[in-house]
Amino acid sequence: ANSLKKIINTKGININFMLQDVYNLDFPSNSFDFVFFSGGSYSFIPSSRKRIEVLKAIKRVLKKEGVLLLSFGMGVNKTVIKLYPFFKLIARLTLGNREIEKNDFIVGEGEFHHGFLKEDEIIKEADISGFIVDAINLKGRIGYKCAYLRPQKD
Repeated sequence: ANSLKKIINTKGININFMLQDVYNLDFPSNSFDFVFFSGGSYSFIPSSRKRIEVLKAIKRVLKKEGVLLLSFGMGVNKTVIKLYPFFKLIARLTLGNREIEKNDFIVGEGEFHHGFLKEDEIIKEADISGFIVDAINLKGRIGYKCAYLRPQKD
């Protein structure tokens, strides 16, 4: 963060960094030129339905020529995929996450994570949300990746 501030000050760039709950964006429409959804946190949103809601909220606050840099986790957890039908059944029987998707799993101290299996998943969620994926970085088969999104023209 300090090195970024140093670069910004050196180049005379005016950037305001803000942090807010992505589920409750309290900004007027068309407020931002750029949004960075960092740290792969998009993968921590449980269900494509909720991820799409979040993308729609971000699209609302982006200017028409704005850009969203979206960081997400990608990779296959073969054990989780193999056990997916069992997990889906348990979710239904226990009234758990009924929107469980292939490659949803729990990491660390019980944090939900969705590992995207193919770039088509990101492209589909972006399209439904009103975004175009201009570029996507998929170097390597696993880990955090980035997609460069811009709002579709109305």
